[in-house]
Amino acid sequence: MTINATYGAPHPHHHARVVIDATHANAHSGWLFRAWQKNADGAQVADDAQQSFVIDLSASGVGEDIHLIIAAIAGGDSELQIWEGITYSGGSDATLYNMHRTSSHTMAGGTVVVKTGCTITTAGKTQLDGEWVPGGVKQQALGGGSRGGEEWILAAGKVYAVILINRAGSAKDMSLRITCYED
Repeated sequence: MTINATYGAPHPHHHARVVIDATHANAHSGWLFRAWQKNADGAQVADDAQQSFVIDLSASGVGEDIHLIIAAIAGGDSELQIWEGITYSGGSDATLYNMHRTSSHTMAGGTVVVKTGCTITTAGKTQLDGEWVPGGVKQQALGGGSRGGEEWILAAGKVYAVILINRAGSAKDMSLRITCYED
């Protein structure tokens, strides 16, 4: 994010004001949250299988803009997709950890639902982004990653999916992370 925020009093040693970006300021103030997943040790993600997060903002209490930053890492070629308006079933609640570990704030007052392991239906829905994450195939895979510097600002009342699909031609390690805050 290119907007800067001045945080706190001047630095105690050099007496200059410290300027940090707004995302960093949200971490300091206790309003930055993160969820992550990776395959279990020894249980790589099969070719054409996926890791995903569902971000459900359909609850009536979500009134703030939710900002989303995505990071994906895979042991081979993969595809990162972002979908809007999806439907889903099943899955498990993912924990949104507050990155300020002494803060008691919760994301949108606890009304944001984040899930993993869902059955996701994207047919007829809006694909907002699709990114090829090069990392190699089969035994030639070295791995690759994507960390968007830009943010998505999600709309209240909608349901989103962030999906990382293994396209390496063999099972690979994968990790998917979302970072979010409200505005």
